[in-house]
Amino acid sequence: NFNQDVNDQTSNGNDGTIYGDPVWIENVYGCTDPFAENYNPDANFDDENCEYDYPPVDEDLFTFSGYYEGSFYYASNENKSWYDNKILCENQGGHLVTISDAEENRNVQEIVQEAVYGSDQIFAAHMGCSDEESEGNWYWITGEGFSYSNWGEGEPSNSWGGEHFGQLNTNGFWNDCRNNDSPDAYIAILEIEGNFIYGCTDPLAENYNPDATID
Repeated sequence: NFNQDVNDQTSNGNDGTIYGDPVWIENVYGCTDPFAENYNPDANFDDENCEYDYPPVDEDLFTFSGYYEGSFYYASNENKSWYDNKILCENQGGHLVTISDAEENRNVQEIVQEAVYGSDQIFAAHMGCSDEESEGNWYWITGEGFSYSNWGEGEPSNSWGGEHFGQLNTNGFWNDCRNNDSPDAYIAILEIEGNFIYGCTDPLAENYNPDATID
């Protein structure tokens, strides 16, 4: 059997003895996300180069920003009003992002931060929540349950009146804003949910697939 005394060279003083035969584990770098196109089941270290066969959108309007728990995320390339962003996202086959838990909030926060670093005019993004129908009763535009929120201190405040729409700031906290071209115009975070079927969507084609959602 292999017995080896080990001396901790740091100030921690965690000296000890290794008993038994050593087992060497090779570091295998690669994509560790099983949803990615280049997933490597043998990888034990993620190389942060996962590739996704994500749904196509208008690249003049949006930039692909990541994947999380079955949804694809995109950041729009310019500031618009909340309503214009809502329509913009729906025209791409998705919706303004909805956030269901703290982990998803962190993911969307990172997307907003990355967009901010590329511009000196952005510090927030619109989300798909509103209380326009009833002041103080917030809901997601998709109809899903509004079970998670991360409002900043004192928010939502409706401090200027008409602040019926959600925005996520670079610090990850939420604020309520108005629908206008300025000063409450921000980028949109587009979310397209998964469960896609790839195939020919042209009904005149010989290989037309009536179940296909993405051509």
